[in-house]
Amino acid sequence: MKNTLLFSLLLVFAFACKKNPPPSKDTNLLCEGNGSADLFPLSVGNYWTYTVKKNGVVQPKVAKILVLKDSVYYGKDYFYLTDSNQMMFGSWRFYRKDTGNHTKFVIPGYSETMEIKKSPALNESWISFFYGRKAVNLNASLKTDNCSYTGLIQVNETDGGPIKDRRYYKKGLGLVYVVYPNSPMAGDSTEYILKDVRIH
Repeated sequence: MKNTLLFSLLLVFAFACKKNPPPSKDTNLLCEGNGSADLFPLSVGNYWTYTVKKNGVVQPKVAKILVLKDSVYYGKDYFYLTDSNQMMFGSWRFYRKDTGNHTKFVIPGYSETMEIKKSPALNESWISFFYGRKAVNLNASLKTDNCSYTGLIQVNETDGGPIKDRRYYKKGLGLVYVVYPNSPMAGDSTEYILKDVRIH
């Protein structure tokens, strides 16, 4: 009886002293990226899942951007991306890297445009779809429910008037956060916050 009691006490003591397990590789990837310099990693099977908030309220649906397959569109090699719930953009787009390794995309019916430069300089501007984009911070910090990010590239989108959206990219990870301060359709604030990722 004494031996049984002693063994039980030793087990309790051992589990009480056991250290917490190290963070998972997925958590490290979500917060730190894969170590590359790529601001928009493209590979079939990659995905980014975002929590969607409207006026600070979490929405029941998430935005999940998935690199579905390789595609050829007007003679150029693209990656075919979908947004399953059409929360962040329409159902699909084509993305590719150009010869300078900048990330470009096209929506059928429109001309190809720039998503993000390979390594934008401070205050560098470019046109993306209907609006202009400008890299306003090359070392931004951002805290979410899952991560405390540093070294982010902040890009503001504008038509020359009020800011349309603010985007934050991390090397080796991609777009981690975007906020539309005043959504044109709803007249409110909409946020997309990275919550899960898979990058090859």
